[in-house]
Amino acid sequence: MLIYLYSEDEPEKAALALQCAQEPDAWISTQVLNEVSNVLRRKQQQAYPDTLKVI
Repeated sequence: MLIYLYSEDEPEKAALALQCAQEPDAWISTQVLNEVSNVLRRKQQQAYPDTLKVI
């Protein structure tokens, strides 16, 4: 779900992902953070500093 925050093709999903991520009781597992990092670096070719900001 978090990767949709960085999707330019699906603004509806990005908005829903943002809403969910801002819930006061939301939590993110280490596995999800690893997967987001992998997608941002390999598929979207973001720089390391940008990926670290997300994580």
